[in-house]
Amino acid sequence: MSRAAVLLLGILAGLPATGCRPAPETASAVARQQDFEHRIGADGVLKAARVTPITAPAQIRRRVRIAWLAPDGARVEAGEVVARFDAEEIEERLEEARSDLERNDLERAKSESETRSQMASLEAERRKAELDLDLARRFLKTDDELYSRFEILEDAVDEDLASERSDNARHLEELQRSSSKAGLELLSIDQRKARVDLEQAEEALSALEVRAPHAGILTWARDWSGEMLAVGATAWRGQTLGEIPDLAELQAEVYVLEADAGGVTAGQPAEVVVEAHPERRYAATVVRVDAVARPRVPESPVQYFAATLGLETTDPEVMKPGQRVRASLFLERRDRALVVPRQAVFDEEGGSFVYVLEGGAWRRRAVVLGPASLGLRVIESGIAAGERVALERPGGAPHDADGDGPSPDSAAVVGVLRP
Repeated sequence: MSRAAVLLLGILAGLPATGCRPAPETASAVARQQDFEHRIGADGVLKAARVTPITAPAQIRRRVRIAWLAPDGARVEAGEVVARFDAEEIEERLEEARSDLERNDLERAKSESETRSQMASLEAERRKAELDLDLARRFLKTDDELYSRFEILEDAVDEDLASERSDNARHLEELQRSSSKAGLELLSIDQRKARVDLEQAEEALSALEVRAPHAGILTWARDWSGEMLAVGATAWRGQTLGEIPDLAELQAEVYVLEADAGGVTAGQPAEVVVEAHPERRYAATVVRVDAVARPRVPESPVQYFAATLGLETTDPEVMKPGQRVRASLFLERRDRALVVPRQAVFDEEGGSFVYVLEGGAWRRRAVVLGPASLGLRVIESGIAAGERVALERPGGAPHDADGDGPSPDSAAVVGVLRP
């Protein structure tokens, strides 16, 4: 081989092989049309759509102690006794009311007797004073020819005194009559009060049993700390002790994470699964969503929105209030939507775009986005079904203003489909 040939081969061997390198591989996927749904998960419990409260009887005027309760969650029939109150306190009130009434009767009888005696004495004094006045006037000495001036003056003074005694006796009699009447009226008030207390105690004694208003599953009330009503607790007139749900229609009370609840609104479709029967699914609809997120556990930083789901059907053989359920809430549903994986969509200030494989090279193309699920994004316009899109930025892809990537003739090929 000549020296010139050897030199030429050395030069060619030292040249870079840029134009001959294969393009870097880029992960990709095909845009396709399929049914799309965006669902979020939630969990909660079943509850009745309508409940009948069980309250302490209105006949109980004061607090009473609970002596017995039917088991929580028990199935009860209409008219069945579900609670009893302790009779000891009410019986004490009944005995106290009877004693007050008897004491009032004795005081009234004593007052009436004393009044009669005092009135008889005052009446006798009044009559005597009136008789003295009548005698003084009848035998009043007024003739100055028959009697001395002293005798005439003495009789005049006696008449005045008799008149004053008569007026005073009559006044005392009227005062005593008014005073006795007022005293008897006070006793009558006390008597009426004692009778009312007696009647209320008798009514309360007859209302020591609480009965179920209709058939159903009995659930007792819980306080702010979650403690259930128990034997030994005190109850007030009209206090809600528990409730009996109407088992004909149940709802699901579920809790959605605050981060997932942005698109949850009333009227959206849902699906409910009872944890005890995971093989069965029940269609439902979002009925209500709380306006404020709250923690399910006190002092927990995790917030939830409570949502009520109305079930299309209630299965009495499977469903009971208080059962745990899982739910799927469908925020978006579309038939034959054009979708791509979420990682195929890139965002810049100018909008959203994808990289589409055209003629063996990746080209940037603007797209209009629709709703997204956890893994898919709906494309409203910009690409067609069957086109292949990149799942990552192709290597060396320029960010040109018109949105186009490099052409196949470019010195730097941005990537080709992975075989």
